[in-house]
Formats: sequence, structure tokens, C-alpha cells
Amino acid sequence: PSFLFSTSLDEVFQFYILGALFMLQAFFIFTLVSLLAGRISNYLRSHANFGWWMKWIQIIVFVGIGIFILLAEK
Repeated sequence: PSFLFSTSLDEVFQFYILGALFMLQAFFIFTLVSLLAGRISNYLRSHANFGWWMKWIQIIVFVGIGIFILLAEK
């Protein structure tokens, strides 16, 4: 495969290295996402009006998508 990085190393060993790198970066990314989700959750709980604003933003986005679909040429 073209994503292997060396011709002198064993291919299986390269797959192990790439798999370990993938697991490491996935661990960091998912840890960061979960920490940020906790902070965002605390923020949303402390601001009661946020749900009201998000409801109206969602309505505007969906109406905009509907208008875009109606006006799109086929």
C-alpha cells in the first residue's frame, strides 16, 4: 500500500506502528471532545435562554434549506 513509509522495514511492523499512531491520536481527540462537551454542557445549563435562541436558529436554517431546495434548478 502507498501509505507505508519504508521499504526496508517489515510491512507488518509498519502496520503496527500506523495502528498505534491511529489509536494514540484517536485517544487524544476523543478525550478532547469529551472534555469540551462537559464544559459546553455546564455552560448551557447555566444559560437558560440558550435553548430558546437555538430553537429559532434551527428554524431559520431549516427554512433557508427549504427555500434553497425550492429555488434550485434541476
